[in-house]
Amino acid sequence: MSEVTVVGRVIARAGKEAELAQLLQSVVEPTRNEEGSLHYSIQQSVETPEEFIAIERWRHTEDLQRHYRSAHSQHLATAVETLLAEPIKITTYRELT
Repeated sequence: MSEVTVVGRVIARAGKEAELAQLLQSVVEPTRNEEGSLHYSIQQSVETPEEFIAIERWRHTEDLQRHYRSAHSQHLATAVETLLAEPIKITTYRELT
């Protein structure tokens, strides 16, 4: 399969925004250095600062699956559990045009 874009959305528990932001930022560099990573950024909502999204682009779905198995991705998935107000929402997209 060809290039995919991923948007991951998380909502911090009240008072946990700074801790969640720091944790999310800790995986940016190792993710950007992964094979097949074309773009990876963390964004924080201006209107609702407890809301964060990760915007990712991967060369192939295989690269994305390898990312999910990486040590830093596994650590993040476990570490965020106590900081979130609701479950992580991850949506994968393919470009139409």
